[in-house]
Amino acid sequence: MAPVTIKANARAWYDAATGASESTHWVAPPLVDDGTDLYAFLQDTGGSPRLRCYKADSRINPSSWTEQDSSNAPTVTNANYPFIVKRHGTVADVFVFTAATTITHYTFDLSSNVWASGFGNATTVASPKRNLRCARRSDNDLLLFYTSSADPADLGWSRYEGVSWTDAATGLFNSGASAEGSHVCDAQMDSTDRCIVVYVNALGDDLEYKTINSSNTVSSAADIETLLATNDQQYLIGGRFSLFDASGTDTIVTAYGNTSPTLFSRNLSGESDAATGNLSAEVSVDVAGGASTFRSAIHTTRLSSTDYCAYFDDATNGSVVYSTRSAGTGAWSGRTAFVTGIATGSTSSAPLGMVV
Repeated sequence: MAPVTIKANARAWYDAATGASESTHWVAPPLVDDGTDLYAFLQDTGGSPRLRCYKADSRINPSSWTEQDSSNAPTVTNANYPFIVKRHGTVADVFVFTAATTITHYTFDLSSNVWASGFGNATTVASPKRNLRCARRSDNDLLLFYTSSADPADLGWSRYEGVSWTDAATGLFNSGASAEGSHVCDAQMDSTDRCIVVYVNALGDDLEYKTINSSNTVSSAADIETLLATNDQQYLIGGRFSLFDASGTDTIVTAYGNTSPTLFSRNLSGESDAATGNLSAEVSVDVAGGASTFRSAIHTTRLSSTDYCAYFDDATNGSVVYSTRSAGTGAWSGRTAFVTGIATGSTSSAPLGMVV
């Protein structure tokens, strides 16, 4: 299949292309598949930007994309600020920055293809430099995760439980001291209404996860990797770690680099509070990837009997690639390039965005 342009002058990721600490880098997985149609949510890069929704002419083999409900697309305050979109049933929850540190909720109806106002402002204390992630419980409680604007080493979360937002700017991770920018890599809701939140702890240079149960109790942290590179310009940026059923247990595959920066993975079992015992043994995804994991978007999923991990290889040939393995916790075998010819070089200037 040849590459298809969804929209010129649009983005679902951003990198400030600077080596300074706490610079802007984020990724917002833009594709939404409702089982019938395929959508892409992309943010304008020019003046007076909006977050726009494009619908493909084919779910499996698209050749063109058409914007939906253009006049009601949410206006965003800055084209370089992050957003997040996630499908829950026939509705996509959408969060965008409507002011310097304010995140506002909207919805997009996948049945009627129209935008609607959502639950209003979720927080007014978010950093516009890092990822946003969200998840929805079975009772429709909505959770948002973000980096704090007061101290970018801290991570906050806000929840909507039918009436108003309850916000905690350091409720997910409180560093206790300023450091480089922490950020949420991904968040997935399991079948017990526990939210699994994978994040970078900038104070300890660790990749950790916590769970938040249906009573809003935040668990203790469990380490996934304690050897991340020592500055936020080399942290993995995160992506989408898709939830799947593994022999009756909700599971995600976490993928990450360390100081090597070899790409590794661990399976993370849900349906219980965060604990290192819920993690499988660490295995290498791609030892030849070199600097591919420095601020590369990394996405994982399981499809039928195969696990997939997609990422950007900046070290060898400037390609977006994916590795595969038989579904499980074992070794990954080989990789396939599906976009080549991207410029290589310093990861502070290399392209970082991809979708699966």
